[in-house]
Amino acid sequence: MSDLLDELDRWIDARWDPALTAGAWWDLVAAAGWATPALPSARLGRDASPEDARAIAARFGERGVLAPPSGAGLSVVAPTLAAHLADHDVDAVLRPTVSGRHAWCLLFSEPGAGTDLANLSTVATRDGDGWRLDGRKTWATGAHVADMALVLARSDPESERHRGLTCFVLDMRQGDLGRRSARCAR
Repeated sequence: MSDLLDELDRWIDARWDPALTAGAWWDLVAAAGWATPALPSARLGRDASPEDARAIAARFGERGVLAPPSGAGLSVVAPTLAAHLADHDVDAVLRPTVSGRHAWCLLFSEPGAGTDLANLSTVATRDGDGWRLDGRKTWATGAHVADMALVLARSDPESERHRGLTCFVLDMRQGDLGRRSARCAR
């Protein structure tokens, strides 16, 4: 672990400038893999263990420099995207997530189902090359300011309760959400 922290210290010494904007600093931190160190290095991380990742996060505070972005985008969405996103979508979807350029919300809960994901009723059906999502979500903290959303929908209604769900990435700023979503995982 001390090797990683020593490397981070050298990296900060070479790059930290209090005159940088938060966005410019976070771009540097993300590109170097320090924002999400537990992710694979091929997916904007540093292959760090969870323990090392916690030590790296703490080191930013110890050094008195701006910490990487945080929240659902980094803790829930980035690991999910890193594991399941197609290679050609990494720069367009994962990079703005780990650099804090995209704010995320999670669209999982539904009326009548709450957080019981096995009872999801939002349906995803094929529509040409994309998907159409029909349903209603609730309890979406930050949805009103989110750029992107991770949505769970039932893509195979014939499957058992805990199967047949697909995770979609949605651009919250578009008009017709169902037509421009990217399939994340199934």
